[in-house]
Amino acid sequence: RHSAKSQIHHVRKANKLLCWMQKRPKRLFYPQFPDLKDHLRIISDAAFKREPEDGYSLRGALFLRCHGDTHDGKLAQAHVIDWVSRSQKHVCRSTFAAELLGACASTDRGILISQMLYEIKHVRHTAAEMRDKRMYGGFVPTSLYIDAKSVYSALCATFIKTPADCSLLTHLHYLNEQLQHGVLKHIVWIDTRDMYADGLTKGTVDRNALGQAMDGIIKFDHPLESHQHPLQERQDSNAVNYVLCNSMTEIEAVSYTH
Repeated sequence: RHSAKSQIHHVRKANKLLCWMQKRPKRLFYPQFPDLKDHLRIISDAAFKREPEDGYSLRGALFLRCHGDTHDGKLAQAHVIDWVSRSQKHVCRSTFAAELLGACASTDRGILISQMLYEIKHVRHTAAEMRDKRMYGGFVPTSLYIDAKSVYSALCATFIKTPADCSLLTHLHYLNEQLQHGVLKHIVWIDTRDMYADGLTKGTVDRNALGQAMDGIIKFDHPLESHQHPLQERQDSNAVNYVLCNSMTEIEAVSYTH
């Protein structure tokens, strides 16, 4: 952002950052999962600063392959697959807009990563099969984690209301559609103090959370809230009931045979 018209204090900040990195070397660690159960966590965050002319905003995201099938677990082993730290492509007029647009961009990238992980596990498929899975959530189970309570509340509403900035309505419907089709299994609100992507968008926050993610551990110390689309909740409950019924039938058949 300042490379075209850099000043001396920008160079000093860059040197200070370089010295900090040299004193604290860090590498990625990928712990071995005890089984093949995994899911993808998209931790999205944005930084907005009201400016009279430009309207710049930063977005950051972590894409973590985590062990298990529990999306609201507070402790999980994690593999850092990808990360993003860059400017928003759209002009943002509020924090709500910055967080929502950042969540949409992170979701788009997360769907691609989810497809890659699926193909690694289940070999390649035809273009038609992958298109159907993309439309109806057949890839690796994926959830979106944000710390913007306003965005989370807007997506949890039964009827989505038009926000103050009318152009953001389509983005709300886009995320709601991903939840409805199961592309996103859950949207999870986490406390700002547990936001691992804060270090990708802000310069004065602690980087210990990013270091913990690089060590292969994700831990949420504060309460969180999870939301799933009602249609997906019914489908999941029907699937559980179907499995239970089949299990009971097999048990009865074995008992009758004996």
